[in-house]
Amino acid sequence: MNLKKIYYLVFLPLLFSCNSFGQSPGYKSVPEIYNRIVAVTSKERDSIRKTILKPFFIESVLPKGYVKNGSVDYTKEIQEALRIHRNVIFPNFPVLINEKGLTVFADSNLFFDSNSKIVLNPNSLAQYEILRIHDVKNVKVFFPNIKGDKYRHIGKNGEWGMGISLRGTDNVLIYSPVISECWGDGIYLGISPVTNSGINNNIRIIKAKIDDNRRNGMSIISAQNMTVNKFVVSNTNGAPPNAGIDIEPDANTDIIKNLSFNNIVSFNNDAHGFLFVLGHLYGKESDLGKIELNNFKSINGMYGISLRIGSDANMNLKPSGIIEIANTSFENVSHQDYFSYDENVRNNIQVKIKAKDNKAVTKYRPLFKNSQKIIITQ
Repeated sequence: MNLKKIYYLVFLPLLFSCNSFGQSPGYKSVPEIYNRIVAVTSKERDSIRKTILKPFFIESVLPKGYVKNGSVDYTKEIQEALRIHRNVIFPNFPVLINEKGLTVFADSNLFFDSNSKIVLNPNSLAQYEILRIHDVKNVKVFFPNIKGDKYRHIGKNGEWGMGISLRGTDNVLIYSPVISECWGDGIYLGISPVTNSGINNNIRIIKAKIDDNRRNGMSIISAQNMTVNKFVVSNTNGAPPNAGIDIEPDANTDIIKNLSFNNIVSFNNDAHGFLFVLGHLYGKESDLGKIELNNFKSINGMYGISLRIGSDANMNLKPSGIIEIANTSFENVSHQDYFSYDENVRNNIQVKIKAKDNKAVTKYRPLFKNSQKIIITQ
């Protein structure tokens, strides 16, 4: 038996089944009290399973003698099933896919069973997308379990290996995703790769558990009318900005508008719990509408909430809108609960932070003395 075959039959399955393999020295397990926020009961899973009408079982198209240990590449078979069928159920065991990833089509419903899992074969690409949802409408993905190649990646270039990539989509639900060890972000929301302008609209992400990704837990480049509820993001480390959630448009042609975040836990992310970087919106008139961050808890890391919402350039055309932050708490944050960048002196976006008591108002108000638009009240 040659060495390559030994690797696939023996070492690769062990690597995929061992969650602790290769984790960074600073990795910390998420306390159960926070895991319960995104926990799913068997009754809940079964109830959602019943909504998948006339499902197609992907397992039925796997080659004869297929394995159930995630050691053989079934990308081709799974992709063909997704192309032909709109209501699919993933095999109830781990499956290996290659660097091409999987493309999801419009009007699709994807259901992952309790032991379903997509595991990425190690590659050397600077950019990849494990589950690709681009330029489509009306997609629901239930319980996706995705593992990248952060500790097995071949090469050192890039930071854009994404677990789930949303670009130019409309009406998408991602329910109870578990995404870990991606070379870049667990979840990425950007503009359409086809039109180079289409944004994500009407996106819902519910009960997410995003752990140990390299760059950000979730990056939002362009999105509007988005709701995120019950989101636990942890152990982001390896490439800056090392944030749990990062709202960071690339250009003033990107749209950030009407985003709602509720019941968010940032645990042991290396730098930022929640990061706002909105300077690239300047130079064009735009309206953020309202961005809400409510019931946010940050544990460990350098900064709890970081605000870089001004511009280092004196531009006449400025974005408007409001950011409202309420019901926050911080534990063991090494630098500052709130961090305000110097650019905020040229900020045109109003920020209202509601502190829990007068003591907190007194503590945090001096942090924002460089911006009259950032107001802290009780």
